[in-house]
Amino acid sequence: MMQEAGNDNSFEIIDKKNVPSTIDNVAPTVSAIPMYNPSNIGNLLSSVPPPSDLPNFIAAAPIQQPLPVVPIPSSTVSSAPPLTHDIVSNVSSSPITPPQPGGNFYPTSFSAAIPPNKGATLGAIPPPNTEVPLNFDSIDDNQGGLFGWMKGAVSTGGIFSKVAEKAKNSVDSMITTLDPQMREFIYSGGDLEVVVASDREDVISPIREAFQLVFGRATVVGRPALVTNVAAQTVGFKEAINAANTRIASLHTQPETLSVPTVAVESFIFQMDEDKWFDMDVIVLNDMSKQIVLETFTQPTAVPSTIVTLAQSETTEQYPFKSSGLAVKVATLLSNNLQVPSYEWHEHVTGLSRRTLLLNAAKALAGLYKNLNLQKS
Repeated sequence: MMQEAGNDNSFEIIDKKNVPSTIDNVAPTVSAIPMYNPSNIGNLLSSVPPPSDLPNFIAAAPIQQPLPVVPIPSSTVSSAPPLTHDIVSNVSSSPITPPQPGGNFYPTSFSAAIPPNKGATLGAIPPPNTEVPLNFDSIDDNQGGLFGWMKGAVSTGGIFSKVAEKAKNSVDSMITTLDPQMREFIYSGGDLEVVVASDREDVISPIREAFQLVFGRATVVGRPALVTNVAAQTVGFKEAINAANTRIASLHTQPETLSVPTVAVESFIFQMDEDKWFDMDVIVLNDMSKQIVLETFTQPTAVPSTIVTLAQSETTEQYPFKSSGLAVKVATLLSNNLQVPSYEWHEHVTGLSRRTLLLNAAKALAGLYKNLNLQKS
């Protein structure tokens, strides 16, 4: 039954048999789609074509042509010496023995990597984690490389011993700089003993330092020399040397000083020109046991002629040692005039102390004495 358009009250009866069925028309189309069947998966994958090859952008390498074969003349082949039976027998008679189980030894044989003239041989290889001691005695002194350098470094006089000696000297220098009196305790000792004919430290100290610098270690002590036949101010080289020998002779009256070198210091003045006077010190060493007598002199220091004239005026004719000197020391007059101690007037006038002047002359004296000892030994 179907409602008619435009007329709400009219109806038309339609026969169902005459209307075509929509489902009947669609049914054939639906039936054409295959139903899901798990067994058909293999057939679906087999129908997929294989993937195509990727493009290759690398250029092909050129084909190398073989090298031409150079023929060898028949004359060269015929002139080569044949392989003798001795060479073949020597090679075949020395088979290489494989290493034995549990051992670390390999055969000693020729190696093409090591020339035979180097004397290199194969020996025992130590097992792992084994400390191998270094034998520096077997290393040649002229052999270069690391082991030769190490032997020179650890041997006597090598770099290590020099570094240790430098460090020791640096520490000693620091100690003696902070406390100069420690020098006597650090460098005293050894085989050398020196006696100075004086009880003044400004005279003993430079003599001690000079001998310790030259000999390394030396015991230098001072003893008073009681002399009454020496002028207060010696004049001239000859009189100064005689005065120093007189001081040494006064110490030789003691038996313990006869077997050790004795040193005496004598200050004197000398005239170079009419108005030119100079002050110097002579250092005399006398070693009676070795028959050695040495003299050295300090650097001359100019003395004003007015000071010398004043000292001469204060020396009377009745002075018993007027022939060898003056009754008043020049150092005493200069210290009164400059208002400084008598042993500091050199530094006030020239900038060099008397100790420095004595030290340089004493080092020269110690060097001469050391060389003479080496020649006599």
